[in-house]
Amino acid sequence: MSSTSNDETNLFNRIQEHEEALGEKVQIAGKCIFCGGGPLTQEHIWPKWLKAFVGDVAPETKHIVRNFDPSKLEWTEIKGKVERPGNVFSHRARVVCRECNNEWMSELQTRAKPIILDLKAGADFQLDDYEKREALSTWLAMFAFIKEQISAHKTSPPQELKQFKDDKLPPPGWLFLIAKYNGSPELNGLSWRHGMVVEEGFRDETFPMLRSRFSLTVILGQAVFYVAINWGLKIPDDIAPRLTCIWPHPIAARSAEPLNDKEVLRLAKTYAS
Repeated sequence: MSSTSNDETNLFNRIQEHEEALGEKVQIAGKCIFCGGGPLTQEHIWPKWLKAFVGDVAPETKHIVRNFDPSKLEWTEIKGKVERPGNVFSHRARVVCRECNNEWMSELQTRAKPIILDLKAGADFQLDDYEKREALSTWLAMFAFIKEQISAHKTSPPQELKQFKDDKLPPPGWLFLIAKYNGSPELNGLSWRHGMVVEEGFRDETFPMLRSRFSLTVILGQAVFYVAINWGLKIPDDIAPRLTCIWPHPIAARSAEPLNDKEVLRLAKTYAS
């Protein structure tokens, strides 16, 4: 067996063990999503330091809640649009404690900040730099966890959040991609999250590893960031060659052509089509 096959087998086993350890525990309201402690603080969903570097962003955001019907293999809107006053940098979530926010979460922000600013300005990402790949992917995972808390569909079991705090590494089974962007400035700072919640008892012997999953797409300046659970993921064939995988395995984009607005929106709907 080749070393590549061994790597893939080890990764599969790690993911499988990770899935089995997640369980079906329920997050306790009013407690920190990462450590279960308190008191909670108002955490900015977008870091405050990023606002000064992003420039103009959309003055308001819209939250569209949709539900997936597995019997019909289609999505339906279930709660309509929720208007959120203010731009994305004004949004906060009271879901983490002061200790987590000021200590290890702050450290992750500090590590990722120069990398994010370089990519926002259009710089190429150095795939051979493991520390940068780890730092950016870990920050994106933290952002995804926080972003999830304002969603109607929670796809991350509490044990996964606790494990993330302990490891401070990208969660197993998650995929992190980046691409160049040359679309409309009006979309700068916006993000799209699609979640698919697998109800307890839906798994069967045919799909024992079926799990709740999500995709998150973010536009910052001249960069697009894409995070997803890598289970049954199908990225459009014309978009995939322009995506650089930074985690878990570094794979350079085969084309330097940037994504436009329509292509980003198609990518964002990967789990919603």
